[in-house]
Amino acid sequence: MDTILFVTNPPRRCGVYEYGKTVLDAMRHSRRYRYQLCALPEDAPPEKLLEAVDRWNPKAILFNWHPATMPWLQEDVLYAVHRRAPQTRLAAIVHDQPCDFHWIDCNIFNDPTRIASAYEGVVGRVIPNRPDAPNPQETIIGSFGFGLQGKGFDQVIRQVNQEFEQATVRLHIPHSDYCDPDGSLSRRCIDECVALAKPGIRIEVTQDYKSREDLLSWLASNTVNCFFYDEFPERGISSVIDFALAARRPIAITRSNMFRHVANATPSIVIGESSLRQIIDQGIAPLRPFQDAWTEEKLAERMDGIFDCLLESTPQEVDLRGNRVLTPRDRQRLRPAIDELTALCPEMMARKFPEAVFQNAYLFQQAKQIAKPDSRIILIGGYEDPIGPALQLLGHQVTISDPQIDGRDSNAVLVDAIQSGTRYDLVISCSVIEHVEEDFEFVRVLYELLAPGGTALLSTDFRDGWHPGIAKPTPDVRLYSVERLRALADSLPPDAFPEGHHWQPSSPYFHYDQSDYGFCSIVLRKSRSSQENSSSSFVVSFLIQQLRKAHDRAMQLEGKLSTLTAASSATPTPPSHIPADRSSSNYATSRTVSDHSKSVAVVESILRQTRKVRLRQLEDATRPLRASVGLVRNRRIR
Repeated sequence: MDTILFVTNPPRRCGVYEYGKTVLDAMRHSRRYRYQLCALPEDAPPEKLLEAVDRWNPKAILFNWHPATMPWLQEDVLYAVHRRAPQTRLAAIVHDQPCDFHWIDCNIFNDPTRIASAYEGVVGRVIPNRPDAPNPQETIIGSFGFGLQGKGFDQVIRQVNQEFEQATVRLHIPHSDYCDPDGSLSRRCIDECVALAKPGIRIEVTQDYKSREDLLSWLASNTVNCFFYDEFPERGISSVIDFALAARRPIAITRSNMFRHVANATPSIVIGESSLRQIIDQGIAPLRPFQDAWTEEKLAERMDGIFDCLLESTPQEVDLRGNRVLTPRDRQRLRPAIDELTALCPEMMARKFPEAVFQNAYLFQQAKQIAKPDSRIILIGGYEDPIGPALQLLGHQVTISDPQIDGRDSNAVLVDAIQSGTRYDLVISCSVIEHVEEDFEFVRVLYELLAPGGTALLSTDFRDGWHPGIAKPTPDVRLYSVERLRALADSLPPDAFPEGHHWQPSSPYFHYDQSDYGFCSIVLRKSRSSQENSSSSFVVSFLIQQLRKAHDRAMQLEGKLSTLTAASSATPTPPSHIPADRSSSNYATSRTVSDHSKSVAVVESILRQTRKVRLRQLEDATRPLRASVGLVRNRRIR
């Protein structure tokens, strides 16, 4: 059996350790892998991990990761592991937030409500096998956990006060090694709960840190176990529910985000929707589906399936599907493509930043994978971009457009394409969109340039959470965040992202112009059955907008013409008593008038040319679309 190294923190009073221990115990049911424990303390030197890698030679490493329990795990440590064992795949269990290190191949979520996307797996929870417990003879309401703010122990007391005249409330509140090392928070919580209890409500408190079996026995001896947490919108799944489910006793919860995986139990176990007495009377029937779905055997089966997929893929392959954040690992894997670009366009590549050119290589590889011999290809913003010339040298017909090459921006390209009826099978734009003010219009223009079945490949600068005020390169209008990218995607027709998008938060890895950021990929596709009405409507609006811009430019030129004409007519003439041939001011005045006259003539010429050419182009371009506009309008009226 292949070995998977399971890296976690040593025994600690924390939910991360407890979940990791439960997972490792469950993996004894694995039929394909041997999970080897590697427990490293918070101050572990990186060499300890490398020693374990050398000793066990694992096919994969699974980190039971949380920043508080594993602060030593950083990019440089993972890179050292990669250099030591380049074929070893790296995965991390997600407790609160995904592990966004670039060298992690897969994040494994223990949240069963999660819908996995690329580079993710979902294993859900794990409930240790245990027989049903007999009902206690008296009413005992139990709750346990660390005595931290928002855990709702006081709310349990208030609810019991409200529903019962006589009852015992048992609280098990040990202190946390990470969040409450001196126990002051838990003692304060206990004092508050004791003070809240009304006469007839007896409070029993324990604070020892119980073994798993002792804790399960303690939970099983309660009539109902209550967990009334605050909402905690950014937190992961709480492990207290795992223990409570394993105890086979009724559970009462709030609609905290940390209980989202059991909040839809039927009948409801949410306090406020059901009373404590109702939840007790329901027994454990609402919990049976969870207990049946989250067994140790099923978790082992799901985990095996994730590692089967992870190990079947070749570590040296580059994922070219796009719509994701590019990583330093991509930079390393794209070395052959970078070398090919260098061989084809050595002078241009020599002027590129070595740490950034892998985004060009990524689009180049994507283009080679997609392009056919007869594909119509255009590179937008292609000045000093090696992708276009390299594809041309490989035999592809590529139009390279740029204001510094053919005088055209993307809008002018679309106007010409509408005029000629041309559409493209492949549109490429590398690191352009971050320089464009109207980026939503820019991507829509690229989409409209596509023929049915066509693809647009883009890359851009990325820093999640960026907003004005955070440093960015001077030429950039913005850096892209996950939020901005998703808004960009939402602005496009539904068929633009048939495979979805997978942008995730990621740490910066490139430094330029006092800014730290990375790069990401955007891939648009136009289906062969794309909606013509939507495109026609956009194109008509776009052309009208271009016509207005041409009109505004003409008005600006007319303003300049008026200013120059007024200045020339206001030029003073020299006094009549001074001979013209002896007047230096006369020569200067004559030259001024002449200069003004020439400027007026130039402006008039530009104005006439702009009016005639632009109006003729836009009139010709809109003529074949009038029927479509009428059709769209008629449908809207109906």
